[in-house]
Amino acid sequence: MNRNQAAALYGCYQVFKDTTGFDICLLDGRGEKLLDTGASFAETRVVKRAVGLPGNEEGTLLLYSRDPSLYGPSADQFAVLAVCQTESLLKAYGGGKMDRQGFMRELLMGERPLDEAMARAREFSIKEKALYAVFLVETGEKAHKVALSAIKSFFRDGREDVVVALDERRTVICQERALSKGRGTAAETDMDEVLAEARELVGLLNIEAMTPAYVSVSLSGRGIENLPGAYQEAKAAMEVGRIFFAQETVFCYDQLGIGRLICQIPEDVCRRFLHDVFGDKDVSSLDEEMQNTVRTLFQNNLNVAETSRQMYVHRNTLSYRLDKLKKEFGLDIRTFEDAMVFRLAMMISDLQRSRKA
Repeated sequence: MNRNQAAALYGCYQVFKDTTGFDICLLDGRGEKLLDTGASFAETRVVKRAVGLPGNEEGTLLLYSRDPSLYGPSADQFAVLAVCQTESLLKAYGGGKMDRQGFMRELLMGERPLDEAMARAREFSIKEKALYAVFLVETGEKAHKVALSAIKSFFRDGREDVVVALDERRTVICQERALSKGRGTAAETDMDEVLAEARELVGLLNIEAMTPAYVSVSLSGRGIENLPGAYQEAKAAMEVGRIFFAQETVFCYDQLGIGRLICQIPEDVCRRFLHDVFGDKDVSSLDEEMQNTVRTLFQNNLNVAETSRQMYVHRNTLSYRLDKLKKEFGLDIRTFEDAMVFRLAMMISDLQRSRKA
């Protein structure tokens, strides 16, 4: 951090302190103090956020105050604002220098014009006409540093691949792939390989970082101009996958099916559909046994015999459960039309719960 950056940050932090009442302490990647507007944050409650520093270093920004009344929902919002101001000022007073990760972050977020990105890609050793796979990784916040180190080791960070930490939970990786010889089978095989790597990465993070991990993937077209769209697909895959496929850890945009459509349904339309089908009843109130029964029946394409075999229950027991469901909701999910309505209702109910969370 140069003198201009330090002076700009300190002035900004003083205004921030006068406005919010919070002191700010900025630490480097080793935990050493760079700036502090207060005497000490020892023995005080702190709000901690990761912040990007020059040289691709990840530092820590601490908000603290000796006034307990200041800590509330707004404290987290102030911390996010402080991080944004810090990174913006570091960039503005950094003498125009930018690293590879910063360039890729701006490209993915759509913050850099595509014509400029194409012109400057080689400056950062990024091939402008390569084929890329985009991986979006979500991990536990407390394990972020360990997880980020494991992710960088897993990929070829600094060579063909670019690893960008978005925040304390999310990391995006742009991985250069060998060009497929054609569409169809070759493209499908390449996606199969990408999904296999994603599953391997989840296992690695579970073991090395000891954190739950989720990965969504998307293949861009040839050329870096397609990377922003691929990132948006990976982001959508993570959001939709976490709602409708909660038992999974790897999500692919092209395999989300009807979930991509349902997520675009307005909330008032969702409420009307659920009321028209079920009235005042709530499909989410089903117990775990019934939910498992319904899920397994759908997975087996409404085949009752195969469902009872997989669940290790007698066919009559399964029929009794489905009859009970029919009596409660008026739908016999052994028939295609009723099964389709019930499946849509379950997915819309999941969507509604996620919107309220």
